[in-house]
Amino acid sequence: MRQGPEIPWGARILHRCCRTWTNAWITCKLMYATTRITRMSIADLAQRSHHEAQTYRARYRLLLTRALTLIRVRFVGALRDIAADVSKRIADKQLNDTTMSALLYAKSRVGASELKDVGQEIQKRVVLSSGAEPGAEAEYQSLMNELYTSYSATRGKLVIPLVRKKLGEIAMAPSTSKNLVTFARSSISYLRGICSDEFELWGEWFEDHTGLYDFLESVCEPLYDHLRPRIIHENQLLKLCEMCTLLQTRYMQDQDEDAEPMDMNQLDFSALIHPALEDAQTRLVFRTQAILRDEIEHYRPKLEDLDYPARNRRVSLSGTKINATATTGRKGSIAEPMTPMPKTPMVVEENADSPEGRNPRWGFDTEAVFEGWYPTLRKAIWLLSRIYRLVNVRSTL
Repeated sequence: MRQGPEIPWGARILHRCCRTWTNAWITCKLMYATTRITRMSIADLAQRSHHEAQTYRARYRLLLTRALTLIRVRFVGALRDIAADVSKRIADKQLNDTTMSALLYAKSRVGASELKDVGQEIQKRVVLSSGAEPGAEAEYQSLMNELYTSYSATRGKLVIPLVRKKLGEIAMAPSTSKNLVTFARSSISYLRGICSDEFELWGEWFEDHTGLYDFLESVCEPLYDHLRPRIIHENQLLKLCEMCTLLQTRYMQDQDEDAEPMDMNQLDFSALIHPALEDAQTRLVFRTQAILRDEIEHYRPKLEDLDYPARNRRVSLSGTKINATATTGRKGSIAEPMTPMPKTPMVVEENADSPEGRNPRWGFDTEAVFEGWYPTLRKAIWLLSRIYRLVNVRSTL
């Protein structure tokens, strides 16, 4: 009697496990064994000359997809259980910052390494098949994307409400409620700590950073919701300049060609705060254009502004008088001005209505150095001395 072809050993084991796979409580060890058996069986079939090899190979593919789907179910279920436990404890009682941090992060790290290994079973198989078209999605990439999406949604439900509540408290504080720069400094510093913690926690669950910055952007949304209205309604040019300076010097990465490349294992917070910088720069350009239009383009000169000979004589006499009063009276002594010309020109604010506006670090002392200049030219230098390092021309065109 003629016997049929030998059935590969992997197929026999997989057939026995089929009914077990239908249960949602399948264990990680069974999933590891199943995926390894499937991988080895496919390799075994590739080496054999079997007249039903194509049939068995298709069945192995189907069983592998089924096993990886159950891995995704296991991963998402464990993640939701942890989030439900943390959410319940937070809702039960008022917690201080230390206890809250332990619940949000220490509790979420329990079992993370085991589930990370489980997710790696899917990640290992996210490869493009031979002959795939450019831009095609790798096989099983959709399963991996579901892990990223589920993690982001679950963590977002825990973290974002707390971030929104804390930023609301900062916005209502007396020291930050009416000052754009003070509010930005406090709120961004708080959010930077949150993003750093979430960045480290993501590494406990996943090998790569795919989907990480999309999640962190959603965490930063409450900050944008507070900052954008404040920036839009800010009319003081000096406050907008200070806002741009704060963001550029403290949070943005160096854009020079000689700068060292960003370490991928460190949080790139500049990518998250860049939308706020763009909002501030856009508002700064808008206010600058308004000043150019109102105080330079439409400026109506006075008679004394046009009387240049008289203005120059007054400036010259003023300088001569200062030099004369500074003479010591001793023979051969050299007269020195009481207010010497500064080595580095400084700015004296015109119509500045805040102590920051009189900070001498911004530019030129227009009152002392350019006293005889035409008012619109002085105003133009005053504007340029503030914005020329704060605005990216390419981003505002």
